[in-house]
Amino acid sequence: MTEHVITSKCDSPLLQAFVDNYLLLVKIAARIVGCRSRAEDVVQDAFFRLRSAPQATLTFKAQLSYLFQIVRNLAIDHYRKQALEQKYTGPEAEGLNVVIQGASPEISHINFSSLEKIAD
Repeated sequence: MTEHVITSKCDSPLLQAFVDNYLLLVKIAARIVGCRSRAEDVVQDAFFRLRSAPQATLTFKAQLSYLFQIVRNLAIDHYRKQALEQKYTGPEAEGLNVVIQGASPEISHINFSSLEKIAD
């Protein structure tokens, strides 16, 4: 897996702190969501939130705390959403083996024929 290192100078101190701590932010998010690629998505969402956030004159320590808190909260939200989706949805293959109650072979044949006509 390739590590992406961002080396750029930003006009906003908060965005510069984001760039400087990118890999650490991804590691923190990955611990919460359990997947590095999802963690990168979370950090990207945090970047867009920072871009639209009003510029505040905070101390450097407060900026870092704010940045890490945004990533942490977004990662937790993403984890909760993922857990909820898994709770209410299942793999697509599960639906293939559902038995239709009261379906005779003749009715199944008629239904499949109708679907084939629609598909054509």
